[in-house]
Amino acid sequence: MIESPDNQPADAPVPPGPQPPAAKTSRPVVGGLQFRPWEVIVAFGILAYLYARVSQPLRFGPIWLLPLLFVGLLIAHMIAQQLERPFLARRLALSLIAIGTIAIESSIAVLVRRLIDGDVQAPYLLRDAALLWIANVIVFGIWYWELDGGGPGKRLQNGYQPTDLAFPQIQLGPPFSTDWQPGFVDYLFCAFTASAAFSPTDVTFLSQRAKILMMVQAAGSIIILAVVAARAVNILK
Repeated sequence: MIESPDNQPADAPVPPGPQPPAAKTSRPVVGGLQFRPWEVIVAFGILAYLYARVSQPLRFGPIWLLPLLFVGLLIAHMIAQQLERPFLARRLALSLIAIGTIAIESSIAVLVRRLIDGDVQAPYLLRDAALLWIANVIVFGIWYWELDGGGPGKRLQNGYQPTDLAFPQIQLGPPFSTDWQPGFVDYLFCAFTASAAFSPTDVTFLSQRAKILMMVQAAGSIIILAVVAARAVNILK
């Protein structure tokens, strides 16, 4: 007869009484910033810092407003994750990104209006244009990271199934696509190339929402680089 390690027969009946709880298995929480969240938390921190450095006439609210909103929503998001409320956690994550997007795109619009009115000095114009361009790249990189494949939680739990973006590894197929998942840097690079080239490069935009986001991102980049920067150079001359 085969005996178990505790010298009891393997087919011995289980003694009555309360049994020790089964060991908990770790599983990813679906929704929001679960998949390597530190990368996106750092990105939000950089985004808040860049926006705080923008000149006061272009910035909405006091210098501490956007960082405070980010911190508050991040804390609420993490609490929702701990309570296993994936729907709420994802909505909070999307709200975070939406607030950052509205702030940046609104500042770009105010910058253009002040430029038309001639109410911007060239050095500040160049600095603000650079800050808003970088912030624009970061916020749309977070958008793509949060939306593609159902979000980072679903990508981690169910494997990567592209819904919004098709990366070269997926298009090439095995062995490049075997056990491969895009990370935040992949989405950030996609946003950077879209802002720099005003069009997709190696990544294919699949869904309508991804294409709309890309158009908004490219429009902001065109306004900053082709209009604001050119005007600033003329002023410096």
